[in-house]
Amino acid sequence: MRYTIKPELYTHIDKNGLSGLFIRIIYKRQSFKIPTSFKLLASQFDKGKIVKHPNAKNISFLLAKQINEIENRLLEALKISSDLENENILEILKGEKKVTSSLNDFIPKIIEQLEGKISSATKATYNTLLKDINLYKSIIHFNDVSVSWLNYFESYLRTKVSVNTTTIDNGNKKLHVNTINKKMKTLKTLLNRASEQGYIEKKNFEKYRIPKLVNSIPEFISESEMNELFLFSKNMKRPGHQLAVYYFLLSCYAGFRISDLKKFNYKEMVQNDAILIRAKKNGSIVSIPIYNKLNEILEEIKDKPLYLSEQKIREYVKEVAQFIGISRKIKIHTARHSFAMMMINRGLSMDDVAELLGDSTRVAKVYARISNSRLKKEILEKMN
Repeated sequence: MRYTIKPELYTHIDKNGLSGLFIRIIYKRQSFKIPTSFKLLASQFDKGKIVKHPNAKNISFLLAKQINEIENRLLEALKISSDLENENILEILKGEKKVTSSLNDFIPKIIEQLEGKISSATKATYNTLLKDINLYKSIIHFNDVSVSWLNYFESYLRTKVSVNTTTIDNGNKKLHVNTINKKMKTLKTLLNRASEQGYIEKKNFEKYRIPKLVNSIPEFISESEMNELFLFSKNMKRPGHQLAVYYFLLSCYAGFRISDLKKFNYKEMVQNDAILIRAKKNGSIVSIPIYNKLNEILEEIKDKPLYLSEQKIREYVKEVAQFIGISRKIKIHTARHSFAMMMINRGLSMDDVAELLGDSTRVAKVYARISNSRLKKEILEKMN
């Protein structure tokens, strides 16, 4: 056996003739003492057992419970690391600290712990970050995580800066600075969870500053381009391409995220001349009144559930868009941007657009700045 755990009495005797009871742990020839709240006469303790004491049964039960907790902490620590020589073992045995685990092992555990409590999008974000961390270093102990380490990891993500200062080239894949922001924000969230569970002290990383977001110009298509897509897709002979375009247009006319498109169900969500949906990303409830263009799309898809993957939707929509002359880079999220721009251009306020998007007014302001028809009109009048 690599360790022993047993109760003993301190040699010191107080004025009442009592000695304190403690638990001795011997691990790899090292001896550790954890005090208990009990004091006994020498005659009341024999070969590790409480005897001749009026509360012997209760004390024995509480003592066994404390020994069991200490042993469980030690065994849990040994599961994570077979060598505890570099750890503060006494703190681990007292439950004040957990054995140093690797960040690489912690993330899968936290994903498992939060199963059913986090969205599939958050889970995917955690898994993507885990891949980045594993590529950076296969084992990263919590003892090694500090503000400096976080800055090094951020620099790793910023490898090969491109000509565009808001884009970062990581290998063959370019990461936008906002992607870096999201990854580092997620990492800090996970470190906070690790701190709550005793794996790392918050002071080791709390002063790290996440890189600032950059307000990029959202890509969108116009109402006339939406109409072109719809008219063209109605006569298409490829069901997959047609379905992809229809659901892309549903997002254009209702502002849905991809996560909302995937769970769209006509019978459940269309009620009283409106689409009622709880946004999967943030849980906000959004009600979209059904206007003419939106109704046209709903009629086409009400009996056609979305079975395509996100990759296929993007691929098919891009092909159809290019075929009808839309040369800009189209993503699924382009549809959500298009919805916001259409609503702003139609005269809805930023608050109204934010409510329809199920997002903050700060996000709606970005679209308002791009549109700003009043300012455009005023400049043209004065300058012409």
